[in-house]
Amino acid sequence: MTNGEKFAPGTETGIGLRLSHQIARRLENLNVEVFVFGISENDVDLAVLTDDDVSPLFVVEALSGTLLDLSIQEGRLVTCTPIKRSKFARADTAFVKNVISARAEYA
Repeated sequence: MTNGEKFAPGTETGIGLRLSHQIARRLENLNVEVFVFGISENDVDLAVLTDDDVSPLFVVEALSGTLLDLSIQEGRLVTCTPIKRSKFARADTAFVKNVISARAEYA
């Protein structure tokens, strides 16, 4: 792995690994951790943990074309939600708690 990218347990094989790598490559200049928190027949949900000084809107903008391309290639919707590391560590919202819980299922 390069540029500080990390891949969480559960993304070592299959679609999770492939998509996580592609998202991390697109964000190669950032210190990110990409992981799966949901896979179904119709979609794949990824989260990208970023440093606190990185704007979530910047991440969304940087990934929009990539996510569209991946969705077309996979034949299912590929989403990626940016989460700041401090919010993830605090787990003070229902969404982040759900992501943490779902991440454990794919670990």
